[in-house]
Amino acid sequence: MRIALAVVVLTAVACAGGDATTTTRVPGTSDTDVTVLEVLDGDSLRLDIDGEVIEARLVGINAPERNECFADRARDAVEQLTAADPLEFRPVTNQRDQFGRVLGSLVTPGGDVGLSLVTAGLAVALDVDHPDRDALLQAESTARRDGVGLWADDACGPSSGTALSITAVEPNPPGRDEDALADEWVEITNDGDGAVELGGFVLRDESSQHRFMLPEGFELASGRSVRVRTGCGSDTAADVFWCADGPVWNNGGDLVMLLDRNGSMVAARRYP
Repeated sequence: MRIALAVVVLTAVACAGGDATTTTRVPGTSDTDVTVLEVLDGDSLRLDIDGEVIEARLVGINAPERNECFADRARDAVEQLTAADPLEFRPVTNQRDQFGRVLGSLVTPGGDVGLSLVTAGLAVALDVDHPDRDALLQAESTARRDGVGLWADDACGPSSGTALSITAVEPNPPGRDEDALADEWVEITNDGDGAVELGGFVLRDESSQHRFMLPEGFELASGRSVRVRTGCGSDTAADVFWCADGPVWNNGGDLVMLLDRNGSMVAARRYP
């Protein structure tokens, strides 16, 4: 298993809408005094900025949740990266997440913390509109190619030895997304020579919200495919139903990941 904690200097990439990495409500320029009060996990921190305490969420990345493989390593990496002064917090103008955390990037003398995590395979990029999107997606692509961190086939335990792939995604079927959940799907194919027991494997997206465990006893024969459909229905050899409350896969782009029972990545596909 290779875990390279890379510190990479980030060059900000302006997004098409002209969004700037400044804010009118939260201080965060190079002239402010930024202190890390607490690293909560691999992508969120409590900061003191010129005496104002905020909870910050690193924009454009998603680190493992606290009960997931690599969560502790991602958090420890943030603590290590932010140990050097000075620190600079660059909030995205007036943007907060659903928990009220201020979205922004945290820059150290060695570079951008979020980009360093993605480069080391300790977090995935989010395909959302923000200034550093392209740089983060490129870093993720390189980490995946090199099998770094979470992208190693034995990242969370012995390799499962499976030859599975995500062969197709239908994120945007005709009609309103909420009315066509059974027509939104991800296709998993067994490219190996033998059948694979997929019970306990987890299908997830790039966010922290969507996780689906394939049912115990489900076996995928060699050369066969199964479509995991977002809506409800009766499972068959060719279709398994997530029965989610709403759409899972972003129409504009997302990362599909299949994890084995240990949490190691066995297949992934980023679309479009």
